[in-house]
Amino acid sequence: MRLLPLKWNALLLIFIFFNSCNLLKNNNPLINNDEQILYTTSSGVYIFDLTTRNSELLLERDNLFLPYRVKSNFNEKDVIFGKKTTPENSNENQFNFYYFNNTSKELWKFKTYLLKKQEYHFNIIITQFSNSGNINFINDTLVPCDTFNVEKKIVNCNEWSLVLKNSTITSKEVFSRKGNVYLKENGKEELIIESDNTKGRRVIGGYVNPQLSNNQQKIIVQYSPNLVSDKAGIYEVDLETKNLNFVLAGKENLLPKYAKNDDKIMIARNKRMSQEGYWIYDLFVYNLLTKREFKVAEEVTYFEWIK
Repeated sequence: MRLLPLKWNALLLIFIFFNSCNLLKNNNPLINNDEQILYTTSSGVYIFDLTTRNSELLLERDNLFLPYRVKSNFNEKDVIFGKKTTPENSNENQFNFYYFNNTSKELWKFKTYLLKKQEYHFNIIITQFSNSGNINFINDTLVPCDTFNVEKKIVNCNEWSLVLKNSTITSKEVFSRKGNVYLKENGKEELIIESDNTKGRRVIGGYVNPQLSNNQQKIIVQYSPNLVSDKAGIYEVDLETKNLNFVLAGKENLLPKYAKNDDKIMIARNKRMSQEGYWIYDLFVYNLLTKREFKVAEEVTYFEWIK
């Protein structure tokens, strides 16, 4: 067998090395080239692409009021914007929702919710519009609201729960109460995480902002004791084993949100008040598998995974 000259062997090794890097980049399960983040700042609404690490401006602040709440279609860049308005000298609140098509750059109001609080009910008038402004649908209904049953935490008393629904319907729900984390399934509540700070009569911090993973097998949660503690940070709990695993240290890590594949989380840091009077954060993505992170944007007011 004839051997290649040394220089050709070296070139062949270099080719194999770079080709292997290419294969790793394209086939590595830790890299998801389809993930995007929708976030808002005082200047507008942006989409951040995790592959290019670049942000694309969807709408400038002057083109639309800053969204009070943002929802997005998971398959497209189309965005729904909403804002709550309260008429003067009125006990009514109106929620206007606008649809923005990123391809055609079309913007139109497609739905309004008018909520009027009565003694034991919410009177809700829902109006739906076509893209030409014609009224397609009107519905007037009463929703009971038990304001006195504090322990049951009736969600009907929350205006946002009447107007906005989670885009992902699951059989399980997680929530925080008095610093503890609970799982609700089929109408039954189960204590998942009990905070050491809540065993006394007075609640001092605890586990807050829990989120269920998309495969419904884990919970990501923020531990925020009011007192200085080296245990503050982000934790993940396995629902099968109930094991609580440490993810990130620091009380500055806030509002964790799973990516669609549950392999990454978004976290907010450096919480402060803007000059306009609302909370702003610096936004980061943390990879749960590689333990690496990078910054997405600064002075963010709202953020959500959209792919």
